[in-house]
Amino acid sequence: MTLQTGDQSPQQRFTGTWYACTEPTCWSATLSPSAELAAELEAQGRTKAPLTITHTRANGTLVSGSVKGAGVYELIQPFRFRASPSIGIYLRGSRDRRADTYRITLAADALRAAGHQVTVEIDETHRRAFAEAEQDRTDRAAGRAEYFGAQAERFQTSSDAKWERGREITREYAGEPVKVDHYSANRHMRDLERAHRLFGQSAQSRRRPTAARAARSRPSTTSSTERTRG
Repeated sequence: MTLQTGDQSPQQRFTGTWYACTEPTCWSATLSPSAELAAELEAQGRTKAPLTITHTRANGTLVSGSVKGAGVYELIQPFRFRASPSIGIYLRGSRDRRADTYRITLAADALRAAGHQVTVEIDETHRRAFAEAEQDRTDRAAGRAEYFGAQAERFQTSSDAKWERGREITREYAGEPVKVDHYSANRHMRDLERAHRLFGQSAQSRRRPTAARAARSRPSTTSSTERTRG
């Protein structure tokens, strides 16, 4: 290795001293960080990214400056915060409502205890129009109904298929008892056990469509009118 010489920019000098291999077939290089770079890297390790918790009635309570998987979400999840690819980290049920200062304070304290700089901004004046909030609620209810309806159909189809397969197995024996001393006894027992297992799975799958249909028809517990009164 030989010392890299020649003109260097301030940024290159800041990174440290470069040593490179002079052989034509060698592409190796090494860097000895400068004291300035080492100090900055150490400072970055101690200081975590600043975060902002904002609340408006139009958008609800949101956390900016981080995403799920970076460690922030895991700290505030116990306080009813959730994560979504489209929204980011948010407080569940906070839209079109007054700020839940209790949970916001708990989240901010937990983040500060972990070394984050946290800013809390609350604006109760920024609201959505009533018609817009009501339309959004209706659209989300329709989306849930469609999702649970399709889910119920899948469960029902799976249940019917398992039940019919179990019936096919039992029909092969037409109620014939197991011949304990016959060579076919082991196969007969295995088939009966498999049919019994399929019947059980079918019954379990049949209960799931009922729950899905109940969720599909369940009305929202809080209307937009009630949410915007606070």
